[in-house]
Amino acid sequence: MNIDTIKIFNPSSTKIQIRSVKPVAIKLSIILLSLGMILAMSSCGFREIKFKSSESATGGVLKMHIYPPLTLDPVNDLSVYESFLLNQVHSGLVELDEGLRPIPGMAEFWTIDSTFTRFTFQLRPHITFQNGKPLEMPDVYQSFLYLIQRDAQQTTAVHHFIDEILGIDQWLAGEIQELPGITIIDSSHIQFTLKRSTPDFLYFFAADQAKIILREKPDALPVGAGPFMIKNITDTLITLSLFQQYFQRTAYLDSILLYLDDTSTGDKEFDYLLNGKVNFIECPLWGVDTLSTISRFQTQKRLSLEFDFIGLRVDRPPLNDINFRSLLFQRINWSRISKPDNPYFVRANGVIPPGMDGYRPDLVHPLFKPENQRDPELNLPEKFDRSLIYGVVDTVYVDTEDDFIIQDWMDLGVPLKWPPFSWSSFDHALTRGEMDFFVMGWLVEIPSTPRYLYNLFHSNGVGNYFGYHNPNVDALIQAALHTDDKRQQILLCQAIEDSILTDMPVIPSSFVFTAYAYDARFRNVNLSEMGLPTLRCEDIWIEKN
Repeated sequence: MNIDTIKIFNPSSTKIQIRSVKPVAIKLSIILLSLGMILAMSSCGFREIKFKSSESATGGVLKMHIYPPLTLDPVNDLSVYESFLLNQVHSGLVELDEGLRPIPGMAEFWTIDSTFTRFTFQLRPHITFQNGKPLEMPDVYQSFLYLIQRDAQQTTAVHHFIDEILGIDQWLAGEIQELPGITIIDSSHIQFTLKRSTPDFLYFFAADQAKIILREKPDALPVGAGPFMIKNITDTLITLSLFQQYFQRTAYLDSILLYLDDTSTGDKEFDYLLNGKVNFIECPLWGVDTLSTISRFQTQKRLSLEFDFIGLRVDRPPLNDINFRSLLFQRINWSRISKPDNPYFVRANGVIPPGMDGYRPDLVHPLFKPENQRDPELNLPEKFDRSLIYGVVDTVYVDTEDDFIIQDWMDLGVPLKWPPFSWSSFDHALTRGEMDFFVMGWLVEIPSTPRYLYNLFHSNGVGNYFGYHNPNVDALIQAALHTDDKRQQILLCQAIEDSILTDMPVIPSSFVFTAYAYDARFRNVNLSEMGLPTLRCEDIWIEKN
């Protein structure tokens, strides 16, 4: 059967359309590979909200701690905590439900041509920004132009999507005045045209960076159209209040209080919840079982789409020597680190997390060798001209496997320093390339395996803090992004993974369970495998005692 266009409708105005850790988890980017999958997933992406009863529910206040956001502009967003905050304040054309399926946001419906090169959106009527200005199509257009220009200045997490837009290179170079890849059709329709078939491009519009933002002044906060608005900001607290004109419906909660703390630990969060200072936490995994036995709390635990690892700066000596990197890997005493019976972690031998296309649970790291099979010819460099910096956030990693690894390497004779980093100082040191080794996690933002691999391991990837460059890996990633054969894409992603493991810009650590604990009176708390950023606070309420 020939289908020239897929049309995704809002099936009912009485249904609500639903949208979208560690403290050092930086986030990113399940793929729609066929016409039928996109149609099925999009048309089924609606769920019914259990509306609160005026007799049984109040609005209530959600109170939680977050790390101080490094930006309040979604274009610059890379942290899971910024993502959570910004997703409450801003909206996009497309949103993700808790099943990670694309569903309508500010767009009432969209059409996709059969070649996956034209994506056309119809805007909902009567959308208002939080400053009272009605949303108009030029606002949508300018919001995307701003994102494109910002990405040209400094690569964003959606660069791999932006690069697909028709005419983008010529427009940025000033060779043409109009960008042919984005066209305003009329006051309610906008069309995006791509260079080539890109089956998963719909996910671009659900990304944080693609939120529709009104920027009135260069030094002013971006204005959103989300369910909550920023009422007040201090050094220790961000207060979000209801946006009464939110286009979906007014949220149930009365407000959200976000306490800012750059030194927060799992112990603190646990105590704050017990003492009533907050009513929602990302729960330390050692505490989730205890809290689940206390009737006044609810808990949720699931394997998240997060990859934890030790990153290596492979573009500088001595780490630019694969033999040295191999020696470091082989000298880790994995027997005292691996905990197959640990209910909170999955040992990571590869880089593709469980739940993502291409994950291989039985994968063995190609550089792993038993103790009696290690290569005796691998030796340390004759001398080190400096100590190597091992970056760990001081409030998070205490008495963990990282201590064992540091000790193994120091016993080998590697001179190491591990200065204490707060989250913000760690982030600055990471972006400036000041650490030789760094412990961090990457949480998938867009549920697409090749885009996740792009952001971490492509030469232009925003999360490539390793100085990693492999032309073959770059080419394989590009091939995986544009194939419409699902099996072929999985094989390409696994080949990419194999190459990365052999090159070793990262030492895989674990795939992580994420746990949340909150006041048991909260209703309609729905979390996806992408964790806190996808929590839709507008759907939550606190039931009366």
